[in-house]
Amino acid sequence: MKDSIYIYQVTSWICIMAFIDSNGHKRIKRTDCKSESDKAFRNVANDNVILNTAGEENTRVNENDLSYGCETGRSHTESNANILMTLLFEKSQETEEHAERMAVISRSIGAKMNLPKKSLHDLFLLSILHDIGKIGISERILNKPGKLTKEEWMIMQKHSEIGYGLAKAYPEFAHIAEYILCHHERWDGKGYPLGLKGEQIPLASRIIAVADAYDAMISDRVYRKAMKKEEAVEEIKKNAGTQFDPEIVKIFLELI
Repeated sequence: MKDSIYIYQVTSWICIMAFIDSNGHKRIKRTDCKSESDKAFRNVANDNVILNTAGEENTRVNENDLSYGCETGRSHTESNANILMTLLFEKSQETEEHAERMAVISRSIGAKMNLPKKSLHDLFLLSILHDIGKIGISERILNKPGKLTKEEWMIMQKHSEIGYGLAKAYPEFAHIAEYILCHHERWDGKGYPLGLKGEQIPLASRIIAVADAYDAMISDRVYRKAMKKEEAVEEIKKNAGTQFDPEIVKIFLELI
């Protein structure tokens, strides 16, 4: 598995940014918060850097716009998840509301399956972080209003692997990295990036695939209008046993 293009990592009171500069060299920036009682948000730096982004040779990012929280009592998991989510929401059409709706659906499915609390929490994390690899994809591709070309689609598919690399870089998210990698696998083995089939696909990834597809269909996207809920449900039904785990679809239909 290739290393992610760039990673953001936060320890208790230190913000570290690792990135690839315009010459291809790895650079590190670090800033310390004033103290543990410092509840303000600190900027990492006031200058610009060049980040190499999949699908676009160079992307300029103003680090002054990337603020990180150092609020007392904030858990590493919550803080790091919020950082990654903010980066994703600012760059793409993904929204916090989409992630929250996915979390409700996926955890409801998990609860119906009598999964333990830890697994339900993993489904919550996966709901908000499954597409985090898109921060490594060109905005030109992410927000393109028309159909992607074959080359653009191949680049877009890399977001699962980039997300895997990002999650592995954080100890608190490493255990869901495989789920992120596999969230676009299909029950019939025709998904990506590994072409896994049936129960070879992690259960969490199979659950999130249904929740993601349903909510995406009933939401407006740059390339299409939202479907009616009834139409989206029929589409999920139609793809049970091909795209989706049929048992998970059955549970989903009982909940909707």
